[in-house]
Amino acid sequence: MTDPKHPLLSDWQAFCQALADAGEEVFAANVPDNEQVQAEGVRYLSRMARAAVFQLAKAVTRITSSR
Repeated sequence: MTDPKHPLLSDWQAFCQALADAGEEVFAANVPDNEQVQAEGVRYLSRMARAAVFQLAKAVTRITSSR
């Protein structure tokens, strides 16, 4: 069960929603129906998600090590 009072929970939920919203853009009607274009979109999103999770992990480390 998650702790609704955890200081990073709302940030994590916002990140997940932003990632889901961005993922919808990859497959939007105005994006060419081309597998290579869509694969590049997914690849880009995965790189950005990795970078964001890495930054979050660094922030958590700073928060927990300062206790």
